[in-house]
Amino acid sequence: MSRFLSLALAGTFLVACQKPIAWNGQALAKPIQPPELALVDQKDETLRWQNLHDKVMQVNFGYSRCPDICPLALGHIKNAVKALGDKADRVAVVWVTIDPERDTPAYIRKYLALLDDRFIVVTREVTEIDKLAKVFGVHYKRVLYDGNADGYAFQHSAAVYVVDRRGHVRLIHGDTGDLQKIVEDVRHLL
Repeated sequence: MSRFLSLALAGTFLVACQKPIAWNGQALAKPIQPPELALVDQKDETLRWQNLHDKVMQVNFGYSRCPDICPLALGHIKNAVKALGDKADRVAVVWVTIDPERDTPAYIRKYLALLDDRFIVVTREVTEIDKLAKVFGVHYKRVLYDGNADGYAFQHSAAVYVVDRRGHVRLIHGDTGDLQKIVEDVRHLL
């Protein structure tokens, strides 16, 4: 009995002495579990979060006609995945369009050919995108804009949400410019 007690105490001591992870992104006090929604990807196929649970996800919200934030954020995300080397196949990049009216699956396939066709782009009805954005705490707003033929654009953030392999949103990186910080956090979750 004393041997069992000694082993139990030793195990408790080792767990207690482990240094907590110093996350670079903003760690959520309580991880968020996104609900299962009827989402569609760029292949016009149904996408379910549970199908991606074996991967760490980097999730970002934006739109293809964004003149500044999105190209920069997606470029940083692409470089972060590349920096993971042989572990890159254990990461999924999910980009949720906030403009499904223009970002149709056919249009997105062309857009991704210029960026990285391994990215998964979620598009669907505005109501489904709004539900997902609300769960992630994403705010965006359609505004008048004379810089394109459609006459509108979106105000939105460039945050990258890091999702663990169980599908829980764990971290938020508000600044996608520090590539190494994102890479370190993703490696901790792999």
